[in-house]
Amino acid sequence: MEKWSESLVQRKVGDEVFETNEDVTQIDQTQLDDMQFLCEGVFTDKERLKKVRGKIKKTYCGKGNSSLVRNVAESVLEQLAEIKDDLKFAKSRRGKFILFVNDWAQQAYVGLRQDTRFDDIMIGSHLEEERIVVTGETSDPATLVETIQMIATNEPGVPVEYRITVQTTR
Repeated sequence: MEKWSESLVQRKVGDEVFETNEDVTQIDQTQLDDMQFLCEGVFTDKERLKKVRGKIKKTYCGKGNSSLVRNVAESVLEQLAEIKDDLKFAKSRRGKFILFVNDWAQQAYVGLRQDTRFDDIMIGSHLEEERIVVTGETSDPATLVETIQMIATNEPGVPVEYRITVQTTR
């Protein structure tokens, strides 16, 4: 099972950037293939990111290239900028916490989603503080108690704030 945090941080240039509906000359195709080769794999450090950005700017953004190659290069540079921002976020204290909460919540949902009584219960990180927030609504006070018990069995190691409304009908 892929961790949810993996989908929050872009670490690769998408292959779709290199796909085109236009007629491509052999020279353009070679340049696109070379550019795609430069962008292969996962970016984990800013040094490789910087080198690839520089190479693409220098080699593929000049007027000597076709507009197709320049447009693809610009799209690649945009994705590399997003990757740079995401890597910075993932290494920040706040980013690490948000990624932790998403992965922890994914595990908590394994138990919660087995019972439809917990369908309206959601887990996320507090907007400003390093705490987990469990929100939602239930019509049964026992569901609130069971939610707290389930969370307690998988102690996250950080404070948990409960914002669950119990809607009893009269």
